[in-house]
This record gives sequence, structure tokens and C-alpha cells, in this order.
Amino acid sequence: MPHSADKPLRASTIGVWSLLNLTLLPGFSFVILLKRYMQAKRLNLSQPLHAARISIVLNVLAFVLLFGVSAAVWFGPWFDTAGKLAVLITYFTLVHSLFILVALWWWAKWHKEELH
Repeated sequence: MPHSADKPLRASTIGVWSLLNLTLLPGFSFVILLKRYMQAKRLNLSQPLHAARISIVLNVLAFVLLFGVSAAVWFGPWFDTAGKLAVLITYFTLVHSLFILVALWWWAKWHKEELH
């Protein structure tokens, strides 16, 4: 399939939805990501399909880790209240921020390809 100008635009749009799912609109943005994935698969667009796969894997991993850490902290007997708060703050500043940085990096990569 020949290169077209709209493929990177769609990939960068998928990157924006991935960022929104990690930050402001979790859940709703994930549904949009799944719809974009199905659309790219149906139209056989390789770059948006790759972008959607990476975004979905990244967001599912963030979801699993967030709820895993939250469950371990709240239901685990080994933390007092201050310890629970420290673990959650550490998780968000280190791990969840890393997911956001990875999503930003992918979005910038796809957006850069859009400009060339």
C-alpha cells in the first residue's frame, strides 16, 4: 500500500487518545482506542494499526499495575496509613509518569513522521 499523508495523522491521533486515557479521560478514551484499532484493522492501515496496538498494550499494562498496586496497598496488612500514601505517591510519580512519557514519546514519533 503506498504511503499517504493521512496515515501518520491517524497514528498521531491514536497517540493523543492514548495520552488522554492515561491522564484525563480513562475508560472513555480506551473505548475510542479500541474503535480506532478496529477501523485501522478493517482498512488495513499498517502504521495506525501498529500505533493502536502499542497504545492498547501500554494502557492495559498501566490499568493492571494501577489496580494491582492499589489492591496490594489497601488490602495488604504490611502498610500503615502513611506507608500506603507513600507507596501510592511513589507509584504515580515513578511508574505512571513513565507510562505517560512513553505515550508522549510514541506520539511525538508518529507526529514527526506526519510532518515528513
